[in-house]
Amino acid sequence: MAGLLLPLHAPDALRVAIIAENFLPKIDGSTITLAHLLQHMKSTGVRAMLFGPESGMTEYEGCRLFGTFGVPLRVYPGLKINFISPAFIRALRAFAPDVIHLVDPIWLGVQALAAIAVLFPGTPVVTSHHTNLPTYAAVFGYPYYHHRTWAVHAYLHSFARYTLVPSASTAGLLAQKGFANLRVCERGVDRGMFDPALRSPALRLAWGAAPTDTIILSVGRLSPEKNLALLVEAFALLPPAARAHAKLVFVGDGPWDGELRALCRERGVEAVFTGQLTGRELGEAFASADVMSSPSITETFGQVTLQGMASGLPVVGLHVEGTADLVAHGETGLLLDVHAAALAPSSNSTSPSFNSAPPAFFSSAMSSASSDTAFSDDEGDALLSPSDNGKGRATDTDEEEEWTPLTPLAPGTPVACFRSCAHLMRPGARALPSVAGRYARLLAALVAAPDLRRAMGARARKAAEGYEWERCTARMVATYAECAGRAECGAGLTRVRSGASDATRVGEDKEDAALAKDPESAALLKLREVHARPVVDACVVVHALVAATLSHASYMVPAPADLWGP
Repeated sequence: MAGLLLPLHAPDALRVAIIAENFLPKIDGSTITLAHLLQHMKSTGVRAMLFGPESGMTEYEGCRLFGTFGVPLRVYPGLKINFISPAFIRALRAFAPDVIHLVDPIWLGVQALAAIAVLFPGTPVVTSHHTNLPTYAAVFGYPYYHHRTWAVHAYLHSFARYTLVPSASTAGLLAQKGFANLRVCERGVDRGMFDPALRSPALRLAWGAAPTDTIILSVGRLSPEKNLALLVEAFALLPPAARAHAKLVFVGDGPWDGELRALCRERGVEAVFTGQLTGRELGEAFASADVMSSPSITETFGQVTLQGMASGLPVVGLHVEGTADLVAHGETGLLLDVHAAALAPSSNSTSPSFNSAPPAFFSSAMSSASSDTAFSDDEGDALLSPSDNGKGRATDTDEEEEWTPLTPLAPGTPVACFRSCAHLMRPGARALPSVAGRYARLLAALVAAPDLRRAMGARARKAAEGYEWERCTARMVATYAECAGRAECGAGLTRVRSGASDATRVGEDKEDAALAKDPESAALLKLREVHARPVVDACVVVHALVAATLSHASYMVPAPADLWGP
């Protein structure tokens, strides 16, 4: 594999078409990864073309952008449902890719996959998985069947030679769900942009923090799947001495901005909301904080967590998919085992925070996402780390009273995922006071111990040095090169070498040229070019739309495990 990581300098060494559900200016882990990938491909001479939502941009880092028509997604502002078109197919055919990369094929990617099977059967396909769709469907109240949705996505990704994932924990989860040919490509971080040296006393003062105050920072989209309500609940439970010297800052925007502010008011939490920040402003915000909070249970990697670590911040998070890959408990931050916390006795059940009704922010989303009957710890959906060897949690209830924020995680503690722990943090859940109380104790431990905080932050900064964009993107390009040079480049979709596909195209061109020289055939050739190909393209577009519609309709067909349990 080491040899595959060598850059490809020949301008025509590789032609890669990337079909993505999202791209800039939307900012998330997937779009940031694509931006760095295009930069790397430009520097190594790999030709690329990206097909994605219409954004007004036509080029990025020398890569042509083809915008697709889309309909805004009402339940998630900023996202669209996009569609392929005959123009899409003409552009893809004209580009003549050696490899096609489908990024998170959910709707646009599924249409493209159907079109590729018909028009580009000899072109290898690579996919990426950045989003656990069953999780988001649950969060936003869609009645998709959990096991069926995973099965459909495993089937869609089975057409790829490789499925690229950002973390080992996500790879483990997908393997459990039936995905194959998984390859981990961990993301990177710009350590120049996220640097402790950017710390700004003036910014801290603008946030209302005294020099000795501890700023707890949350960065990311303000949306239910980020589990920010847990952070607010925990902050409200901080001991008075800790809360008097702590400040909560939210960086980001999103559809639940108003509801999150309402929750803060109800819990008596004074928080700063900065809105979305980018560039140097974002780097200064990270560097000017003291603790990074990452309570999300839906991450496949945790890009902002890594950015916080690079900025020298210790991380307080949950021992869940994505976060657990980055943060070492007791070394670079503090992680909470949600299941162990749920079993612990709580002294917070009589707190006003848990006696008042939760606002719509959490109740309308997370309540519909999880319930004690819909999610069971016994379903086996908790993600086991490589060291688990099939063992479950080793929580010793006799030791609960001895727990401290620095208590090591029990041997064999599995890395949890949304389905295994969301029900423990929903509004009204019996476990919520215990979970929020322990999360508050993690925060309070770092607020009260500046030396420990700085030591963990320094180690977090050091750990972040191991995550480089160059290595991530080089591994992705190496995967393209490997696929383009193999005789078998897919699971039933591609069985021909890329070179053979090129030869076929050249042969067709020569045939057309020969026909053009024959006056009797020229008219027929022109008719075929003007009429036949557009008709075929239109038929393929309809076929692709039907295939994508059927794939989504299949989410509503329960698998036996959805009806009767695994």
